[in-house]
Amino acid sequence: MPSDARAIWQSLSEDAGVALCVVDAECRYLYVNRHFEALTQQQGSEVLGTKISGTVPTDVGREREQLVQRAMASGRPLMLHEVFLGGFMKTMIRPLRHADGSFSSALIVHHHGPQADPLLSRPSEYEVVIPKFHVLGKIEALSRREREVMQLIGEGLTTAAIAKKLFRTTKTVEHHRASLGRKLGLKTRVEIANIAQRFRGINLAEVK
Repeated sequence: MPSDARAIWQSLSEDAGVALCVVDAECRYLYVNRHFEALTQQQGSEVLGTKISGTVPTDVGREREQLVQRAMASGRPLMLHEVFLGGFMKTMIRPLRHADGSFSSALIVHHHGPQADPLLSRPSEYEVVIPKFHVLGKIEALSRREREVMQLIGEGLTTAAIAKKLFRTTKTVEHHRASLGRKLGLKTRVEIANIAQRFRGINLAEVK
C-alpha cells in the first residue's frame, strides 16, 4: 500500500469511532484499531496473527470464522445482529477483493452501543444474520425466564400482560423483574425496557 494511502487508511480507521479489524482467509487478525482494543479489552499485540476463535469463547469464535469464510466465498457482505458483553452490536463483515479478483481477506466493523445503528443506505447488498452463539456478558447471569420477562418488558407489555402470556401470576413476574434488575444493576422498569429494546430481533431466551 502506498504511503499516502496507508496514512489515509490509518486516519479513517482511527477517526471513524468504530471498532474494526482486518482478517485473512484463515481468519487471522492482520490489523485492529484502538477502538477494537477498547471494545474487546485486548491489545493489538496480543491478537495480531491469532485466529478469531483464539480471542473469544470457542463456540463463538468458530461460528464467526464460518461466517467470515462464507462472506469471502460468496463475495457478499454479512450484517450480524449479536449480543456482546451484555450490549447489542451490529457487525458488518465485508469481503475484500484483491487484485487477482479473489476474496482472501475481510474487513470487520463492529457498531456497538450508541454506534449500533449505522446508516446503511443499501441493505439489499448484504445479508442479515443472527448468530447462534454470543458473548453474553451480564446477560449470561439471567435465567431463561428472566430473559423472557426482560424481552417482553422491552416490547412494552405490562406486568399483567406478561403474566398472561407466560401463564404466571403478576407476583411471579414482578419477582423475575426485580431479580433481573439486581443482576444487571438496573433499578427501574424503564431502565430494563431501555436495555431490552437494544436487542430487537434477538430472542434473548434462546441465545447461548
